[in-house]
Formats: sequence, C-alpha cells, structure tokens
Amino acid sequence: AIDYIGQYIHMTSGDAHYNDSISLTVAPTASNDTVVRIFSYSLIGGAYGDAGQNYKNIKMIVDLYAEHATPESLALENVDASCPE
Repeated sequence: AIDYIGQYIHMTSGDAHYNDSISLTVAPTASNDTVVRIFSYSLIGGAYGDAGQNYKNIKMIVDLYAEHATPESLALENVDASCPE
C-alpha cells in the first residue's frame, strides 16, 4: 500500500526555462521502514543533454530529508543505472 503520492513541477533557471516533473511515492514496509521512490523527467523531447538536471532534482529532495535524518535511518538505492552512486 502506498501512503502518499506526489507530483511536482520544477522550472529550471537560466536564460531558457524548462519544466521537469518530479513524481514520488511513500510506502511502509513489513519491517516498519519507509520506502520513498522518486522519479524525475524532463517535459521536453530531446532533453538528453540536460546536464544532470533530473539527477539534481532528486538529489535536492534527498539532501533535504538527509538534513533531518540519522545516518542509519537513510539508505539510498538506485533502481537502475540512471543515477550515479
């Protein structure tokens, strides 16, 4: 079961403004942990050279959470190879 589903739109800064969509879900596990899944994608075709903006979108959310978490309560895992370790 999922306890929370959210979606946010982020407008990039700079001379040209582009919108990125950040989606996330928050769900409990059987071991009383919480799993947060975050996905960011560009809302423009051909954003292959986005200079890592989607990674930065996710990193900003994780960093904000990490400021208020204990190190042992935070475990990060990539579901694929799209983000650096």
